[in-house]
Amino acid sequence: MSTLSITYTPQYLGDHRICYRLQDLITPDAYCCLIDTTPSIIGTPKVFVITISDPPCASVPGIDPESCVNQIYEGYVQPVCEDEQSLTGRTTWSVSFAPDPSCVSQLICCQQPNGLSNTNITIIDAGNQYDNTLSPLAIIVVRDPLDPVPPGGGNDAVVSVIITGTTVTGISVSVAGLYGKQPTFIVPPPTLVGPQPVTAILQANIECPGVNPAFYEDCSLNARTAALGIDQCVVFCLPKAKPFLYVDVQLNQANTFDYSYTSQGCCNCSTCRNYSITLIEPSALGPIGVNYTACAQSGQGNQEIALVLTPGVPASVACMLPNTLYAPGYPNATFTVVDNGPCTICP
Repeated sequence: MSTLSITYTPQYLGDHRICYRLQDLITPDAYCCLIDTTPSIIGTPKVFVITISDPPCASVPGIDPESCVNQIYEGYVQPVCEDEQSLTGRTTWSVSFAPDPSCVSQLICCQQPNGLSNTNITIIDAGNQYDNTLSPLAIIVVRDPLDPVPPGGGNDAVVSVIITGTTVTGISVSVAGLYGKQPTFIVPPPTLVGPQPVTAILQANIECPGVNPAFYEDCSLNARTAALGIDQCVVFCLPKAKPFLYVDVQLNQANTFDYSYTSQGCCNCSTCRNYSITLIEPSALGPIGVNYTACAQSGQGNQEIALVLTPGVPASVACMLPNTLYAPGYPNATFTVVDNGPCTICP
């Protein structure tokens, strides 16, 4: 039960009308009015207590401690002798309630992982009989064309093989254009007739590790996990008291090196929007699966939703948290997104 104590100073004898509503609703309710019938003395303050959402004001929403935005109630005091539609004699008031939700929305984003360096390259086959007059020997980096391109381009690293005598002894990196954890270069040995171009095969995981569900449950008490590509984000509604953790599936330990996260959005409808979404690329394939985060009812936890889109065919999406759309199998997928306004009903 939540109450508002309204203190006002009567300027008239007789009963007073105390009206209130919740401010900033998408479709604001008309004021609900109660009558203070206690005796009034002109110029002497008095207190009237409103029990929020009690009859006859059941249509006025009650205070929601799980909301992520302040809730503002507003109203006015007016002598009953004035017509209810009249603005004469009204004394307005407002009061703000700052909720302290048990859960908060966390925007989790995959950052660019470790840059390529000469400290995280392993030479599998150093070879021999190289011509040391060509040291350092330029090598060609072969990148999987399905790997997402790092933001801003920079597909190709500038890498050189260091030769001592006739043996490869090291690798020098002057431009870390590729990203990944522990990439491996395989340097094949040359023929004995002289040096040959050296091809380096890059083997690297350029996705952030998955979020390990063993470390937490979301606000719906469900274990949550996600595998994200570079610059992809997802929103989880997590218990406020638990820190965000993930596990590096390669190193098998918890860390936060490749992720950034921040509290944002809400665990209710206040920041969600309705959209029309059209898949643009890849256009040569048939329907592909995409994911987005939908706002759930307050305190229930936001939900990861799977959707199948056909290239060029618009789809309607209700109550999506902005900037959470991605295609798990196609990190470079592009979409046309039309904002159709705020949602009014949560999933």
